[in-house]
Amino acid sequence: MTEKKKKTLIIVGICLAVALVVAIVLFLLLGGGKGEGYRIIKLYQVNGSATLERAGVGVMDATENIVMQDQDILSVMDKSSVRLQLDQDKYALAEANTRLSIEATGDEKANKTNINLVSGAVTIEIQNKLGSESSYQVTTPNSVMAVRGTVFRVFVGTDENGKPIAKLDVFEGKVTVKRVNVNEKGETVVSEEEYTAEKGGQIIVYFSDDVEENIIEVNEEPDYSDLDLETLMYLSEIVEDRDLIFTEEEIQAMILELMANEEGSDVENTEESQEESQEESQEESQEESQEESQEESQEEHQEASAPSEQTNASVETAASVENPSQESTSSNSMEESSSVEESSSAEESSSVEESSSEEPSSYTVTFLYNGKTFATQIVDAGGTATKPKMQPAASGSWDFDFTTKITEDTSVNWK
Repeated sequence: MTEKKKKTLIIVGICLAVALVVAIVLFLLLGGGKGEGYRIIKLYQVNGSATLERAGVGVMDATENIVMQDQDILSVMDKSSVRLQLDQDKYALAEANTRLSIEATGDEKANKTNINLVSGAVTIEIQNKLGSESSYQVTTPNSVMAVRGTVFRVFVGTDENGKPIAKLDVFEGKVTVKRVNVNEKGETVVSEEEYTAEKGGQIIVYFSDDVEENIIEVNEEPDYSDLDLETLMYLSEIVEDRDLIFTEEEIQAMILELMANEEGSDVENTEESQEESQEESQEESQEESQEESQEESQEEHQEASAPSEQTNASVETAASVENPSQESTSSNSMEESSSVEESSSAEESSSVEESSSEEPSSYTVTFLYNGKTFATQIVDAGGTATKPKMQPAASGSWDFDFTTKITEDTSVNWK
């Protein structure tokens, strides 16, 4: 083989190797590879306030477009809600006062999703049916609810009698439920007995320390009066693309009724507030009337005793004329007292001025993401801030020089 042919073969080999590397990179970037890149859990809408707790990191404010990791704990505050996207075709709405964690493992062909709902309520939408090797379930303290492709809501809390329950409402498709008990050894055991709720069905699982009381109740005609406004709004957005138990008109009617009830509740609270204000005003009027009456009585008493006071004043004046030395002593004493008061006042004024001139010992550094607070730090005056351990988004950085000394309250933006 000639030297020229050898060089040609080497060049061809190098070209093939480069082409193979490029193909592998493109394959992975386009989602063909397996692993963490496929399983994405993103908070795509945050209404109100919520927190995200991550092991080894701590608790941070939950913000829009932040990506959750396995076992992160999401807590939604009162009068708030959070919408989540899992992969490309699974969505969840976490209502107010909800606490949950999510496990998402596997790849596009075979994956497992588990929402561990500790308290509150979550509405699930799975747009495409799962493959035979994939699973999606919601785990509560007393049950496991598994689905293939559907729209449903799970609530963990108490019923009208204060009994702890897990309640399932199925708006489309069907969901299977298995009871979870604790055996004599304290181990959690999933029952083999399975219940199924189809479109329009409801299953309530009661649970207590007494295993015999952990019963399941199946309702074919459930009451939806406890649905949250955010849940109804979400259902109204997807009703055209889904075969829900409700029509769009029915959902709108439920929304209007709920809003009217809330307005009525606000009116009742306002009326109660006005009644309390009137009662307070009446009490204040009575107190003022009593005070005026007492003042008038005191004035009348003073007028009646005025002659005797004038006599006493005359006696005192005569005494001061007969003893001029006492008057002089009294005058000196008053001057000394005045001098002491002025000195004390000057010292207090000086002390206040010195206190007001002191610099704060620490400042607040606020980290902002899309104009909303992502995290805060308290930094000693003259010290430096540190980067938050958790990032608000998969890409980007904080627009700040972390070697800068902090001498005032500071805001740092994500870019």
